[in-house]
Amino acid sequence: MEMNNYCLIGNPVKHSLSPIIHNFFIFNSKINAGYVAFEVDERDFENFVKFLRLNFDGFNITLPYKQKIFKYLDEVDDVAYEIGAVNCVKVSDGKLTGFNTDYYGIVKTFELFNVDLFDKEIVVVGCGGAARPLFYYLKGKPYKNLIILNRTVEKAEKVASEFELEKVKIISLSHLEIINNCDIIINASSIGLDNGVFMNLKLSVNDFAFDMQYKLNGLTPFLKEVEVDKKSDGIYMLILQAIKSFEIWNNKSYNFDIKKIIKHIEG
Repeated sequence: MEMNNYCLIGNPVKHSLSPIIHNFFIFNSKINAGYVAFEVDERDFENFVKFLRLNFDGFNITLPYKQKIFKYLDEVDDVAYEIGAVNCVKVSDGKLTGFNTDYYGIVKTFELFNVDLFDKEIVVVGCGGAARPLFYYLKGKPYKNLIILNRTVEKAEKVASEFELEKVKIISLSHLEIINNCDIIINASSIGLDNGVFMNLKLSVNDFAFDMQYKLNGLTPFLKEVEVDKKSDGIYMLILQAIKSFEIWNNKSYNFDIKKIIKHIEG
């Protein structure tokens, strides 16, 4: 019986939940497959992609390689091309096709929490790689205005222009405390990952707070500082983008129970 090989590549990957999530999918869909994580050094990246092309059926990509992978791909899905980042690759007859399933994870998370963007003031913290699928999602949406906070204002201006975002105000991250009573706030930055503290503020938000970081059992540093009834960290996004990757690799839809997956992850 033929076995399918899947994996995650990035650096670092030791804390990644992807192997647990994907092996849950494999077990519950009763296919003969395995999923592992490889920490790949930048100097070995090109050779490693050659190895994956010959020996794997699909792989996920995490930091710092979501943009670097482009030049090794034979084809790129339109959404991934416009976002400018690939986190999922399907290998078929030695051909590599790139996708962005992070975008799908964001869309579905917002649907799951019934988030309405109409006439809302939206604040996004950060404009790096994690924010790119989010900005692609927000492009053309009927929000009232969008505030982007970033350490470098020039970088945020460049990204906002690249995604043709409208009604945008860009503010230096050092002025985060002036943001209060916005409707929706999204953290797409890595602040708080090192020391467990976001900015030591209390932010009041009207509708929804979303942190792309995730934390098992408890709130992320960002969500601890936001006062709002409806909030989510990135665990749903992580699971939903993983489901989409699994569907792409296997050419079929799956109906996995997300709450069951979270329970499985938390052990």
